[in-house]
Amino acid sequence: MQSRAPLAVLALLFCSPAALAESFEVDWPAGWEVQQMPAPQSPFEPEVTGERQRAMKLKPNGEQEVVVEITRLPLSPSVEIDLDKVLRQMRQGIQLGFAQNLLLTACQPPADTEMGDLPAREVRCDISQQGTPVLQQNLLMARNDKAVYSLSYAMPVANVAALEETLQALRKSLRLR
Repeated sequence: MQSRAPLAVLALLFCSPAALAESFEVDWPAGWEVQQMPAPQSPFEPEVTGERQRAMKLKPNGEQEVVVEITRLPLSPSVEIDLDKVLRQMRQGIQLGFAQNLLLTACQPPADTEMGDLPAREVRCDISQQGTPVLQQNLLMARNDKAVYSLSYAMPVANVAALEETLQALRKSLRLR
């Protein structure tokens, strides 16, 4: 049974840090719907906000193929951030959200990767419904001397292989400032 609810719920579950418009650029693939999202408040520094973008690739019938969200949160160089700890909190929030919709989420431990030209940490989660894999979600975080970034993308399991090259190109295209 294929369910649309998990992907719709997923769009509401991103609990990632935020961004400023001039501080990152993304080469979104042609035909993707891109939205500026409300600027979230910083959990790290009072009265600091950023910007968040969400993009979706839709099938011709309007069904979502993938949802991608990138955020940037400006930081003072003195602010210490444990990326694995933040990823763990994000993962726990996502697991709780899916559990409330009767979905089981199994996540791998954080691994080294890259976002644009920054070293990053990544967690991949596989979401199943009644034992059948239905979604895959990737959570990435990186930091430079000015900001912390997150990238999250999720898609039905059936789309993973077809979108892998596009998502890797998107990750490499990130210009994080």
